Amino acid sequence: MRIAYLITAYNNFNHLNRLIHSLNNIDVKFYIHIDKKSIIPKKGLIQKQNINYINSINVWWGGWSHQQAINDLIYNSMLDKNDYYILITGSDYPIKKHSLLVEKLKQSLEYINIVKGFQSHKPDNRIKYYYLDGFDRRKKKSIRSRFGFKLENILRKIKYEKVFSFGDIYFGTTYWALSHGCISYVINFINSNPDYIKFYKSTLIPEESFIHSIIGPSNFNEKIEHNLTYQDWNLSPHPEIIKMEHYLMFKQKKIFKDSYGEFEPFFARKFEDSSGKLTKLIDLELLNKNYRY
Repeated sequence: MRIAYLITAYNNFNHLNRLIHSLNNIDVKFYIHIDKKSIIPKKGLIQKQNINYINSINVWWGGWSHQQAINDLIYNSMLDKNDYYILITGSDYPIKKHSLLVEKLKQSLEYINIVKGFQSHKPDNRIKYYYLDGFDRRKKKSIRSRFGFKLENILRKIKYEKVFSFGDIYFGTTYWALSHGCISYVINFINSNPDYIKFYKSTLIPEESFIHSIIGPSNFNEKIEHNLTYQDWNLSPHPEIIKMEHYLMFKQKKIFKDSYGEFEPFFARKFEDSSGKLTKLIDLELLNKNYRY
């Protein structure tokens, strides 16, 4: 089972190195995108023969650039014809052994959260209005951000709206584990429909709909299961940092439940550089590993 980990990262690089160490296996390859705006620590990033750091771009939360980084990871990883492609972040960490993950993937399913139509927290405003990329939406007072918001408001006032003309629209969570066949279908669709990319380039948080609206209407929808990543959205800012209480849950529970249904998580998000003691505990107790980073 050849597994490709597609990783987007922009900070917590000490944890990223721990993540790679923990996931590394003879049948694993890594494809990693580092936000071009990031400051890489002097210690640097781990280098291994099976790690591919792809050309980086500036990534801005909520804009097309994040989906573009994901697309670049997909295209790079497809060159090696892996069996499964698992999209995670540099702040994730495995909570189950590699052998159990392989057994899960042998079911030949697509692990992605998909819901048809808009949701209360993912409304039609995300796609019908024009959204711009290239500024930090969370730093609302910066000159760059104020200019971007002002321009978007002007477009709204003149009722410059778009219509989704590609069939039914689907939404879900960003991260997934997809088979080579499914990823090939996604790439073929993208290559055959340039207007699809053009439409999503001006949407808000496209990574929660772009791939979902390709897979949703396809035959792959019949093989979909909940994704493999645990996140705690109960506290702000979300998702909550993984703490000891989460670790104890991972030890005691196998099945979890969220708005997309019941699932068995194999990864958890999110950890920080300061999470080293906790990840070592996970290594020892959940992954049966014991090594120095």
